Amino acid sequence: MTKFLSCMQNFWSARLMAAPSALLVTASADAQARDVLKEAADRKNWGIQFTNSCEEAWRIANQFTAPVILCDSDLPDTEWRESVRTLAALPHRPIVILLSKVADEYLWNEVFRTGGFDILAKPLRTQDIRRAVKLALSCWRSEATMTVKQPA
Repeated sequence: MTKFLSCMQNFWSARLMAAPSALLVTASADAQARDVLKEAADRKNWGIQFTNSCEEAWRIANQFTAPVILCDSDLPDTEWRESVRTLAALPHRPIVILLSKVADEYLWNEVFRTGGFDILAKPLRTQDIRRAVKLALSCWRSEATMTVKQPA
């Protein structure tokens, strides 16, 4: 029994010390949203970097090739359509998810048309974040693999 507990302790210690499986960049000044996003990221071993502006999110996402960017619709420096368009156009083609108090079909179409991937409705729930980010990571990795495999 002691050996089993020792193995489990080693397993969880290694998991907690491991490098993040993905880096999320989040442009949001909403403290409540940040708390829920951090909780979801911690549970899935995703690194998360918070910013207060689209410009700062762009710089960090570009520097670290962040595959997923969560962008609040209420950023002070930019209208959300321009934020989504700008962030989705980064060279590594990150997946952009909009955080919004409204999540209807009209908004989803607008997000998609501007280059975004999905909407997470506020107040945020950890299970919705995990679902959306997991799908976004899968799509980003799939697109990255397909881009590499195409003949020159």
